[in-house]
Amino acid sequence: MSPRGASSDGRPARVAREAGCLFAYFLGAAIFTFPLVLELNRAVTDLADPLINTWAISWVIHQLPRDPLHLFQANVLYPHPASLAFFDHMVGIALLVAPIELVFRQPVATHNVALLLSIALSGYGVSRLVRDLSGSAAAGAVAGSIFAFAPYRLGQLSHIQLQAAGFIPLLYLCLSRYLEQGRRRHAAGVALCLWFTSASCGYYGVFTWILLGVAVPYEAIRTGVFRRPRRLLGLGLALTLSALAYFPLALPYIRRSQEGFGRSLERMVRPSADMKSYLRTRGHLHQAVGLKPAGAEENLFPGFLALGLAAIALLQPSRLSGLYLAVGAAAVWASMGPAAGLYSFLFRFGPGVSALRVPARFGIYVLFALSVLAGLATAKVLGRLRGRQRSLVATALALFPLVESFGGPIVYDRAPGLPSVYGWLAARPEPAPVVELPMPACDEFRRNAVYMLWSTAHFKPLAFSCQLAAELERFPDEAGMNALRRLGVRWVILHRNLYLRARGEQMERALNRERGLKQVHRTDYETVYEVTPQSSRAGGP
Repeated sequence: MSPRGASSDGRPARVAREAGCLFAYFLGAAIFTFPLVLELNRAVTDLADPLINTWAISWVIHQLPRDPLHLFQANVLYPHPASLAFFDHMVGIALLVAPIELVFRQPVATHNVALLLSIALSGYGVSRLVRDLSGSAAAGAVAGSIFAFAPYRLGQLSHIQLQAAGFIPLLYLCLSRYLEQGRRRHAAGVALCLWFTSASCGYYGVFTWILLGVAVPYEAIRTGVFRRPRRLLGLGLALTLSALAYFPLALPYIRRSQEGFGRSLERMVRPSADMKSYLRTRGHLHQAVGLKPAGAEENLFPGFLALGLAAIALLQPSRLSGLYLAVGAAAVWASMGPAAGLYSFLFRFGPGVSALRVPARFGIYVLFALSVLAGLATAKVLGRLRGRQRSLVATALALFPLVESFGGPIVYDRAPGLPSVYGWLAARPEPAPVVELPMPACDEFRRNAVYMLWSTAHFKPLAFSCQLAAELERFPDEAGMNALRRLGVRWVILHRNLYLRARGEQMERALNRERGLKQVHRTDYETVYEVTPQSSRAGGP
């Protein structure tokens, strides 16, 4: 798709230009998240969500080509039949980085490249949209930087799925193009971008479908497409096909909510935004002038550049900018949760809304709308300049978000290295369930994140449930052994170094005395036991 009013470059030149634009944002993402790029294979923001997300991406890449019909029967939380539905599946992200994982087999590095790529795609998407709307590549570059390098993103580096907003602007680009021109490729772009948005982040998928209820009528009126019923029918077909293609990925979450895993409206009050949230930020420059930081979900300040340029755009409103004003206003309203009213309506009648946890995440659409408005204003400002002055101003505006949002230095943890015991386990051909000790209590599930990461070396079922955690509280004992046999557990891995003081060695001695367990492998830090049949216990010495 060439931008409106673009030069008639050949296809190779256009592809090279788009690739160069994306690469520029990738470099910006590397600077924005520095020093992540220096240690892609180990650096993580913490030892919980990034490890869980690394596992999810790796599982999808592993399972899709082998058995896509059982994608949600993931290897964790065994014996739950659809355990992937307890997490964001991120199939869209996994598809983008699958070649990297399949070649290098470094799950943490794959996750971190996906993180950088998600930020870069966000910048590229808005840049592409604004370039199309305004005819100015420089204005697109500024808008893309505002969207990609906003302060909000620094607080969400642990959530790669919340960085994956790049298909949202491309969706709006295809939507406008299709309603104006009626080309099938743009209708296909609507379906594809909508699918990738939903398949990359569950939150953004739900938000996007909801806000299309604002965007589609607005664009239909703006383009006069009501006089072309076949074009409207084509749009309806594109939306329907996208929904049908995504339905298999949504069905496990629907079933989960029907099983009682939905959330109450009262619990949505605390993680909602308010007007103060849009003045909260981690940026040092912002704090120097009096703004304050807050929790990650409440740091929604879009930046002075975004607000200033958007204000300029609204001083001379147009039918084009009105769309993004309407979408942004609806997103602000929804982000404020039940107290503002709109979210209560969406919670009751909007599919998927009751499964979401944080209404404030509607703020990504506020940032998107402001970025586009800022880009439209930039095009007007730059249009009054010429030559070197125009280039200098455009470059300064495009780079300023990296300076304005700086809240570092960012301190990263190191993902734990893979213990050698998992090489031994991966060589066992049987897909038998595994129990890892120490097993966290039910309310400490995130401590399983390390085990989930390590399971990417073998993908054997990891047995964990609240019931099993309770049954193994006094392990080794008869109740615990009965629980392991009931679940068909074959291997018990004792991580002696993960216990406090001498507790690991004490546990090893206790497990060695348990007649239902047979020690089969030992390393410097781990001991592996095989669960023997009940008859071995009865007839043992």
